[in-house]
Amino acid sequence: TFTATTLDITQNQTSNNLPISSLFNVTSLVPGGFDIRAMRILKAGKMDFNYRIIANKTIGDDNFCQSLTLVLLQDWQIKYEGVMNDLVLDDRINENGIDDWIMLVKLSSNDQALVLKECQFDIIFKTWKNDPYETNGFYDEEIITNRVTSGSWANNEE
Repeated sequence: TFTATTLDITQNQTSNNLPISSLFNVTSLVPGGFDIRAMRILKAGKMDFNYRIIANKTIGDDNFCQSLTLVLLQDWQIKYEGVMNDLVLDDRINENGIDDWIMLVKLSSNDQALVLKECQFDIIFKTWKNDPYETNGFYDEEIITNRVTSGSWANNEE
């Protein structure tokens, strides 16, 4: 007997379970500033799965993008804190098929070269059954778009 099954992931708002396609849309971010968003990953298919979260710059100033820090929390524990471009995080969907994430983007550097810059990046969620690099068989990939621009500030050097 052959039985077919499905592997599917969705990203939803934690407040109402509506789907989301973008997470961060931050304008005029300044040093010390940050933005926080929440997101729910749902098992929409029948199979349990592992998943990988990565960030990928799509457009923008390289130095500004490298200056953005992402923090990802799950169950109030920091799972990742580092440069946006370096985000690679593996996890497994909870038994109940729901993973809630809190994500924060911040700018720590006050370098004047970062004033009035833009960074657009994707957060990519890729599921897999056996191997994170598989491109056939059971896998799914979803992309969440993000846009962050910096504001202007003056360095008060003494």
